[in-house]
Amino acid sequence: MAVRRWPRCGRRLMPLAAGLAALALAVSGCTPRANAAKRPAVRRTPAPPAQLTVRPARGTHVRPERGVTVTAVDGKITNVTVADGSRSVQGTLSTDGATWRTSFALATGTRYTVTAAAVNKDGKPVTATSSFTTFAPASVMTPTTNVSDGDVVGVGEPLIVQFDHPIYGAANRAAVERSLVLKTSTPVTGAWSWFGSEEVDFRPQAHWPAHTRVSLDFHAAGLRASDGAYATQNLRLSYSIGNSQVTVVNTRTYRLRYYLDGKLLWNWPESSGMHEIDPATGQYFDTESGTFVVLYKKNPEIMSSRSVGITSGPFYYPPTPVYYAVKFTPSGNYVHGAPWSVGNQGNSNVSHGCVNISPDDAPLYYARAQVGDVVVIENSPVPATPGDVSDWMYSWAYWLHHSELGAVTTATLG
Repeated sequence: MAVRRWPRCGRRLMPLAAGLAALALAVSGCTPRANAAKRPAVRRTPAPPAQLTVRPARGTHVRPERGVTVTAVDGKITNVTVADGSRSVQGTLSTDGATWRTSFALATGTRYTVTAAAVNKDGKPVTATSSFTTFAPASVMTPTTNVSDGDVVGVGEPLIVQFDHPIYGAANRAAVERSLVLKTSTPVTGAWSWFGSEEVDFRPQAHWPAHTRVSLDFHAAGLRASDGAYATQNLRLSYSIGNSQVTVVNTRTYRLRYYLDGKLLWNWPESSGMHEIDPATGQYFDTESGTFVVLYKKNPEIMSSRSVGITSGPFYYPPTPVYYAVKFTPSGNYVHGAPWSVGNQGNSNVSHGCVNISPDDAPLYYARAQVGDVVVIENSPVPATPGDVSDWMYSWAYWLHHSELGAVTTATLG
């Protein structure tokens, strides 16, 4: 019996079916990608617009000590201009770009225009403007300094700013200190410190470096005193520190040592205040101990015991011209020539409080003396009276305690 054979083509149907299935899978696999390409794109929500606020807003009689503040919400400040015509006002921008403030008070009785710009997170810009006029005061405060423009002073001379109206409160005093901008040719670390309500002094932690140039730019205009008076003018001056000239008087050894730029130049005999009681004041004649600075020099200076109330008795002396007189305390202590006490110089103290040196040495000392030179009185049994205490008799900790902003390092002069 013959066996029936399947045609050869029938054996190829299996591979063909498999290929069709694969093709179907391939086609079905492409379909989702094609559909995905047709889906709508996701849209990002735009960032909110930046909002700017300018204070003060439009108006008149604005208090100048409050300055200008610009704030941004949902954005960063890119530019602020505060101008009173052709002049622009300084300001600082916070690190996050959200706040801008004027650095100092505004001028009194002046019209200002403010233009501010900011961008949001998308970089879209916005602007804001304001215009206002500051208050014109009825009472004016005038600051003054102990140093004049062009002066050359000693390494111990503090910079003293005095006011003719009181300034109370930490915030008001801090505003004054921020407005006192010092620059020096050599960086100096120091601090402002308050003496009452009408005086603030600057001194370095140590003495000024010799031959330093100093510039003060006091942005005083617009500062308000506690009684309502306003400063209406800024104050600017430049001066220099001269040689380092330090006098050290030892009242026990009766010697005066004089150091020029740190090196001993002279070592002279001297006679200081005697250890006797002043009948007019009840105080000893001893030269006061402490660190002082030269206040002025005069040749001659007329001196008399009447200036301290002694009109008779063994300690009285009439008005007398005293030559080569260099004053170092407000109460009236001097280094001066004293021919009448040459025999005591180097062995005893016989003066009314001054430091006596010989007629030969006095002209040399006088010629070198400059306001602000340091005078140190050692080993006296009598401390300085309150009126004679100098800025150098306070500890650095005490000095900083009476400062609102603390220690600062001066910017460098160009």
